[in-house]
Amino acid sequence: MNIDHSVLSEFVSDLFQAVQVPASHAERIAELLVLSNLRGIDTHGVHRLKVYLKRLSTGMITAKGEMKRTEIPGTPMGILDGDNAMGFLVADEAVSYAVEKAGEYGVGLIWAKNSNHFGSAGLYSMKAAEKGMVGIVSTNVPPLMGMVNFKGSIVGNNPLAISVPMRDHPPFSVDISLSSVALGKLLRAMQEGSSIPDTWALDTQGRPTTDPKEGYAGFLLPMAMHKGFSLALALDLLTGVLAGGPFLRDISSMYKDPEKVSSITHLIIVIDPSRIMDMEDFYQRMSLWKDELHSIVSEETGETLHIPGEGLAATEAERRRTGVPLSSALLEELRELALTYGVDVPEWASPE
Repeated sequence: MNIDHSVLSEFVSDLFQAVQVPASHAERIAELLVLSNLRGIDTHGVHRLKVYLKRLSTGMITAKGEMKRTEIPGTPMGILDGDNAMGFLVADEAVSYAVEKAGEYGVGLIWAKNSNHFGSAGLYSMKAAEKGMVGIVSTNVPPLMGMVNFKGSIVGNNPLAISVPMRDHPPFSVDISLSSVALGKLLRAMQEGSSIPDTWALDTQGRPTTDPKEGYAGFLLPMAMHKGFSLALALDLLTGVLAGGPFLRDISSMYKDPEKVSSITHLIIVIDPSRIMDMEDFYQRMSLWKDELHSIVSEETGETLHIPGEGLAATEAERRRTGVPLSSALLEELRELALTYGVDVPEWASPE
């Protein structure tokens, strides 16, 4: 079933308010969560509602967290203490902080500590691009990823998102986790009862598996093996270690350790291109860059080369028009959440 994004967002906001999140914060979280669905990143959208609500209701995420900025005088850097609030709010505030720093110094670097899962990293790099700036976003996450011949998870599949603005064209935007696939794809397969390719994860004994439950109990494989593994380690250094936050196995999983606070660290970097060159020159160069890539045509399909970000924009435009597609399994879960938290069950989520 396809659900209008504004209707879905209102329902999501009601659920967050039911677990004591202030209305303005609940509305912003809902907006960002549904935006992932609008852009086709369904693994990081309303599919995650259940675990967020549970952690808020048990106090593992602070419903009324009060974020605090700490300036590092004379530098473009700053620290944001998230007070264990929802990661969406913390990262959103960190981008605003970094944009302010970039306006003053030409670049802003903000470490956001004491935070939680923030959904898709591209939400925040794109926010910078929409303001005419370059956004670079990462975060450390609980260990989900290991290496062949080693049992157990070692490091998170720490994501990296980079967005660069263009004029009269969607921003360039790449958002990748450093495992072969995001954990959300295993969670979605578990919810839908489907199998997974045997290249995504290993079971607890280090064997390839097509069962998402066994892969979830085991660990994800890194993208490009040692290359993805090394980059994940580097991002753990640049986030948790450098900011004085938890790292590696000191970070708790919101799924596997639901009774523990996660306390993860985000890194937000924003660059103002106008400090390097006139913005007209910048956009002209971006246009030339785009046109050169679009001039590359596949001999087999006749298609032009896809630039990261174009698909997101096309999907968002389509889903804003036709609605966000939700599976029957997810609709049932949303109905159960409404009943659990005392929110009116929407007509579209009611059983036939």
